[in-house]
Amino acid sequence: MLGNVLIEGSDLFGDGVNIAARLESLPEAIGAVEEAIALNRNDSLSHRLLALLELQSDRPERSRIMIEQTMRLSPRDPYRWAFLSILGRVQIALGECEAALVNLRQALSLNPAIDFIPIWIATALGRMGRTEEARAAISDFLRARPDLMRHNRTRHVR
Repeated sequence: MLGNVLIEGSDLFGDGVNIAARLESLPEAIGAVEEAIALNRNDSLSHRLLALLELQSDRPERSRIMIEQTMRLSPRDPYRWAFLSILGRVQIALGECEAALVNLRQALSLNPAIDFIPIWIATALGRMGRTEEARAAISDFLRARPDLMRHNRTRHVR
């Protein structure tokens, strides 16, 4: 869940509408969100969504601009953890793994219920050559999501 946007696989749901299914491609999705921003430059949700779409389009520099704008627009937002997790992912993509660790750990401390953040922490640690810590982060993730392990075992047994 990203604010009022729920992300499930390649689908984006906003207010109950599957955004991704209505758009043919990432460029179209980016164009639609840019139109929303043009209509309301203070809409932090649209900036946050654009940051995520730009990151998925392999444009981390543009994503950083958007997520930093989001953070300026809504500095006390209850979804600050989401801002920090996107920023951390951007920093990993840009090779700024130390900074990414700081932001991802802060995101996790703001919302410990978000179980996927340890995977990004593991990614940063792995890229820094800190493999034992990366393995521990992956183990934390798998402990939080035992359903993933059961699913994989079942799938491979068949």
